Amino acid sequence: MLKARYTRTAKHTPLVVLEGGPFNGMESTPAQLRALAALLNEVAAHAETRPCVGRLWAPATESYDTAAWRACA
Repeated sequence: MLKARYTRTAKHTPLVVLEGGPFNGMESTPAQLRALAALLNEVAAHAETRPCVGRLWAPATESYDTAAWRACA
């Protein structure tokens, strides 16, 4: 499970804090890396659509299932 905490920088631009990722010593095939890249692109797109200023801004945490990219061989 990969958790993405959506927040903002001091300059009110999107900032994502990744938690729970298996990146330390991770071994992956090229297909797994491509699937992980697709998941990270999804996280980035979500961060860009969230408000970073005004009364609608609020930090949030989303969980993403990592089974799909781990299953790629």
